[in-house]
Amino acid sequence: MSVTLAPRLSLVGSVAGLILLCTVPTAGAQTRLTPKAFLDEVVGQRVEMRIVPSLRLVGVETILSRSRTLWRRSNGSCTRGTISVRAAAICFTYEDGPDIAHCWLPFEDAKGLYVVSTTTGEVQRIRSATDDGPACTQDLTS
Repeated sequence: MSVTLAPRLSLVGSVAGLILLCTVPTAGAQTRLTPKAFLDEVVGQRVEMRIVPSLRLVGVETILSRSRTLWRRSNGSCTRGTISVRAAAICFTYEDGPDIAHCWLPFEDAKGLYVVSTTTGEVQRIRSATDDGPACTQDLTS
């Protein structure tokens, strides 16, 4: 299953906008997505998160619902998480780090779906997971 997106509102001048324009190699315009629109695209999917521009795998997120997720890092460790919306950001908080919210501003361009960290400016490309990847090193079924 591929992640496809419809056109959204254009990204306007903000710090996040400057980060997006400076860090994502693209010939096309970038379009900001609302957290709702982002969730509409990814709920029920397993998506790879890859750092731009190297495309190094960070992990695979299984978006179980609009509020629950399972995060599998590239090293095979896994944790359950919750999803929340904070203004224009989509935030993930995990059981193994409950005091840290990982918040992202979602956007797209002609090449795909991306998020930019609200704290570090790191950009990650999101696409449908193509394989099962590494198994979780712990059992999360209980």
